[in-house]
Amino acid sequence: MITQRLYMLPIMGSAMALGIAPACQRPQNQDADAAGGGFSPDVEIVEACQDEPHRVSDYQLGRWVGTVKIPGSDGSMTVDSTVRSEAILERMPGGCAFIERRVVFRDGRPTTRIHTVRAYDPGAARWYQFLVSSQPVVIRFEGERSETGLRFTAPRSEGEGLVRVTDRAADSAGFDRVIEASDDGGVTWILEDVVEYRRP
Repeated sequence: MITQRLYMLPIMGSAMALGIAPACQRPQNQDADAAGGGFSPDVEIVEACQDEPHRVSDYQLGRWVGTVKIPGSDGSMTVDSTVRSEAILERMPGGCAFIERRVVFRDGRPTTRIHTVRAYDPGAARWYQFLVSSQPVVIRFEGERSETGLRFTAPRSEGEGLVRVTDRAADSAGFDRVIEASDDGGVTWILEDVVEYRRP
């Protein structure tokens, strides 16, 4: 296997797992709030990122269940019956980042968690995605448009070579995530697997 499968990478945990108390449990400094120096989680955020480059992935918002398919020796795609991926995708306040939380199940048990943050940089005219998993693995992707949606490429986390992730809208009910790897700097690509995300 050329690359460690991205659908098997484990999300950074909940706020509690990170040692961050939920907002309802955080101590409030009323004097500081009254003076304008405190932080309020309910502060109104200006929706600054409403143009198309920031909203290109909006069709992915919501909850998904993924079926993992791997290529056979004859080129056909076979369902990996032992693996299932679940994802929740949402926009951060202000709309300028796209957040994905993903859990991978093997034989019905959660094995991997992944948290990604995706954003468009107007200055560079490119998308960027930062992935952290519970393995632990950290990957920084650069993105561009493909024929079917967005495509993200990054150096492989476990060695030389590249990994490429392409999202393509399948229909109104879902999208496919195609994962490929390259050992020659992107001249040729080998299909690793396809995750078909559909609404539960």
